[in-house]
Amino acid sequence: KCFPSNEEFIKVRLEEDGSSSRATSSTDSTLPTGPVEIPIRKSMSEDFSSIRISHGRMMYNARKAIRNHQVDFDELIDFTISCSSDIEEKLDKSSDVASVLRVIEKNECSLIDTSLISAVVEEFRVTEAERYIEEYKEKLREFCRSISVTLCLKEKFEANPSLQCETATYVFDWRPDEKKLNDITDILSKTSALSRIRRGMRMEIEELILYLTANKSGILNHIDQNAALAENKREIEYLQEQISSTSVQLLMKREENKKYKTAIKDEISHKEKKLLEDEVVLVVKGQGETEDEEKLIKESENLDTLSSLEMEPWFHENVKDKPGADAILEDFKHIPGAFIVRRNILKYFLSFVIHHLGISEINDEGKINYRISRDSPSFVSIVDLIHHYCLYHINIDQISQRLTVPISKNEVSLTYVTQPWYNKNVSRESAEYMLEREEDGAFLVRPSSEGHNTWAISLVIGNSVCHLKFFGKGGQFETGNSTFDSMVELVDFYKQNPIYADTKLKYPINEEILRQK
Repeated sequence: KCFPSNEEFIKVRLEEDGSSSRATSSTDSTLPTGPVEIPIRKSMSEDFSSIRISHGRMMYNARKAIRNHQVDFDELIDFTISCSSDIEEKLDKSSDVASVLRVIEKNECSLIDTSLISAVVEEFRVTEAERYIEEYKEKLREFCRSISVTLCLKEKFEANPSLQCETATYVFDWRPDEKKLNDITDILSKTSALSRIRRGMRMEIEELILYLTANKSGILNHIDQNAALAENKREIEYLQEQISSTSVQLLMKREENKKYKTAIKDEISHKEKKLLEDEVVLVVKGQGETEDEEKLIKESENLDTLSSLEMEPWFHENVKDKPGADAILEDFKHIPGAFIVRRNILKYFLSFVIHHLGISEINDEGKINYRISRDSPSFVSIVDLIHHYCLYHINIDQISQRLTVPISKNEVSLTYVTQPWYNKNVSRESAEYMLEREEDGAFLVRPSSEGHNTWAISLVIGNSVCHLKFFGKGGQFETGNSTFDSMVELVDFYKQNPIYADTKLKYPINEEILRQK
């Protein structure tokens, strides 16, 4: 027995014969066989709002991409009418591409139907918009699957597959507005279809009626139980997905580790073979070998080491001192273990965030080996040493760090650090003070106060100092519409060509130059 109340539900009838179902009122004496009640709680309102926002974002980005693609207005009108003649009158009021797209969105698109906007994107080859549409479709499919699981649609509709006619009642404990109700019915129609609608069936919203059962608490308890079961089922499915995903990742990681081990073994084997082939037989002193011959052999080995290192991206032959290495590591200080190898006139150094370790050469039975401390293992080459510490931690004093990210010399152009025009610790105000008495074309380069990968050229033009910004990206430097492979190349270019107001870069300035004046 039912009584009028403030409880809402939507009655949806599915008929196999394809005929229209009639509206069922509260005075009907009988209900169709096998009704299915599906509770739609107020907490789900936010979920439906979220998919509406995703749809709106997709339409906004697609419209913007189509406008930027410079689609011909007349061709767009002609194509749209060919696809949907029903909106021809509404298109008569359109004056540009944007207004045509608005008509398409308002009259031909819904949460579950983006066919016309997709056809426009495909016809005019707007590839950027295709990405937004595909992303939305994937979100919609995932949302429908989630709703189906939440509402247990598959279980409810398959509970009695022999029914010739089923009625699905969507029970609301809240009052959605008309727009949200339309969104909900669209999604539920698509979701129900995904769950179980048999061939020949169709779904029709009959009416919005107010009902309250005689045993209100019984219904609410039933809804709560269904919600709890759905939540448990969703959590179990999520955990199963996580377990499956983790298993796949572990298998992939295992295979990847096998490949790394094989590659490292092959590399070590290759280098050992090469060392055996190229081994120099040392003659024991007293049997004819002179100190000059020993020196030549050592120089030859050093040249071989340098030659092999020059092929490695992490070896920075132009970085000779600790400040230069620190300048490189500054940009990678957020990555523990990021490293380079450098060399000064005495020895090689391993520099990583945030330490500098000398690489010592030791003579082991006439062969030069390398190590980073007295208690650490030695290696026949610096390359082998680096490979080892990419796999195992460096443990020296308070240091415990594995090498992680090699900083490639191809990504960092730091020859500018030693240039007379580069001033690492000069601010905008200090630059103006340094240049205030200098002539036209005097300049310096400094880091910009705007932060990472941004620099400024402070330049004297007339009686004032101008500050021109440029940016670093992917190992290159950009200023305006020009791109350079290094900062030195950028400065050299503007020494030959005007950079601003017919002024070229002429006289480099730094604190040392000012002191000498």
